[in-house]
Order: sequence, then C-alpha cells, then structure tokens
Amino acid sequence: MDETDIGRIRMGQKAQFTVDTYGDHPFAGRITDVYPKAEIRDNVVNYVSVVTFTPPNDRVLRPEMTTTIRIELDTRSGVLAVPIRAVRWEGGRAFVLAPRRTTTNGTGKNTENAVDRRWVTTGVAQDVALPYPREPGENALGARGTDDPVLGALGRVAGA
Repeated sequence: MDETDIGRIRMGQKAQFTVDTYGDHPFAGRITDVYPKAEIRDNVVNYVSVVTFTPPNDRVLRPEMTTTIRIELDTRSGVLAVPIRAVRWEGGRAFVLAPRRTTTNGTGKNTENAVDRRWVTTGVAQDVALPYPREPGENALGARGTDDPVLGALGRVAGA
C-alpha cells in the first residue's frame, strides 16, 4: 500500500481483489493487518497490508500472482453517486441539470427537453449525493428515461 493511501486504511475494512488469471472473478475479504515497517523500492514507500479471505474451492491462487485490490474506504447510505462530468458549478455551488418534474409550461402543453437546476452536495471522492427522494426505476435525476448522454449515464436507483 502506497504511503499516500495508508492513512485511510483501517482494520476490518472490506476489500476485494482480482488476479490476472481470474480477472472476471473478484475475491472478497477484509483488511486484517498493516505491517508497521515500510518497504522502500525505487524510492517509493509502501506498507504491506494483509487481506484475509476464504480461499475458493473452485479456483487455485498461488503466491506471486499479480493482484489488483480495491478497498472500501467509506460508504454512505441514502445517497446516489453520479459521474463528476454531470456536475456543473456556479458561484462555488454545485448543480446538475435534471428533467423538469412538471411537464407543462402553464399553457397545458407538454414541454419537451425542459430541465431545471438541482443543487447538490458534493461528497465522497468525486461522487455527488442528490438531496431529494427518488422512486425505484427513476434515474438519478428523477426521469424514467432520457436520450441525453449525460443524464442517461447517471444510472438507476437501486431496486429498479
């Protein structure tokens, strides 16, 4: 683990790793130890971190296999992450463009492609939490479908 990341590692954090041999199969575990003595290679300071996992019955893992690991640094519930490219800024405040919730412009006629600004709170890493409730099946901005490449890339609410 690189020294720039080691301060965010805690015992018991969830970890998931893959090996090149089984790249499509992740293995789940938890951080159970971080060795206090640093290892320096090519002027890079690293700390050995131990991930404990249940060995799989159907796959063989061997020492020295190339491994890619992802450690869950933080989680939030009741929020939705959207791509940072969907976030726009004005006067130091973040917002996203969302399909208008009402579909008429006062004349009784539907307004197509109408959008409103939805002020958001930026959060974990580069993700954004949208501050209003959504229904299962709606995308991140409250629409049930869109042809807009940015809005369409925002994903669906869990349970959809």
